[in-house]
Amino acid sequence: MKKIAITTLLATAALIPAVDAVAQANSGTAHEMRMQRTGYFPKVIHIQPGDTIQFIN
Repeated sequence: MKKIAITTLLATAALIPAVDAVAQANSGTAHEMRMQRTGYFPKVIHIQPGDTIQFIN
């Protein structure tokens, strides 16, 4: 029983860096979109899943 618990603990500990890397990869990028007299700036924003856009008036 002790051997199973230690093996499970080691396997779980080995996965932590992989889970952290996936979380960082999916955290996304923050973008800003500003409203100006002539319209919005920038005109085009290229986003990926997980990115956020903040609209500023």
